Amino acid sequence: MPHKQRTNRSIVIEQGLRLRIVLGKPPVGVDFGLQEGKGHDYKTVQKRRSKGKDLSFDCTVIVKDNGDDGLPYFLGPLTQGPATGRFLYIDIGKIAGQRDSCWERRIKVLLSGITWDMIQEVSADSKLVLEAHFPGTAKDGGPSCGTIRPLDGWKLVREPEEGSGTDIGRTSAADAAVLVGELHLRQGDYTKAIAAFTRAIENGPTADAYQGRAKAYRGLAEIDELKAREHATEAKPPIRKPAQSQIKLRSGR
Repeated sequence: MPHKQRTNRSIVIEQGLRLRIVLGKPPVGVDFGLQEGKGHDYKTVQKRRSKGKDLSFDCTVIVKDNGDDGLPYFLGPLTQGPATGRFLYIDIGKIAGQRDSCWERRIKVLLSGITWDMIQEVSADSKLVLEAHFPGTAKDGGPSCGTIRPLDGWKLVREPEEGSGTDIGRTSAADAAVLVGELHLRQGDYTKAIAAFTRAIENGPTADAYQGRAKAYRGLAEIDELKAREHATEAKPPIRKPAQSQIKLRSGR
């Protein structure tokens, strides 16, 4: 199968991948948004209310080599599901926090159609994004729900050359670097985290990037302080107890 190919893949171990999800003309007056987190401990981000026109959601996920089978493995706060079947959730109506809505649904956006060739092309060009279009309305006239596949697969789309295209590319690169930095922070790899947050700051300074880098520096500082205490303890000469004969001489016996 094409998505298992390992050829022509000079990919770094972890990197950000820019995605765009487009819902085609969902029902008017319903809230939609990407789900961040799992179970009851989640929040809906990029929330927006449909006006009957297409809705698009831009996001960044982290991609790694799955190792055993060579498939891309998608990570980050937006990703859900097992390693071999990762997906994103789009929350709808009540699930998205719209309390007065009569709809309570989720869309499961599968990432399985994304290949290494696509990933490599997007990673090499900051103006490219992977885009997929999905039906926004179900057969019952309400919002789409459940597992839906892209109408025409995942496609490489180039951002506009003029206007805000460059800004979008830099912002996406910054978001991707923040995600990579947060992953390294959780793994305790503070040096790599500092490098990732620094890349994010260079592309688009944000509070998250500066805070992340500060946490990474504090983590390194704590490790250095621990090592300093260990070396200080090792450097102290052992306390020698006086011999019994010396004790008798001092006591005059």
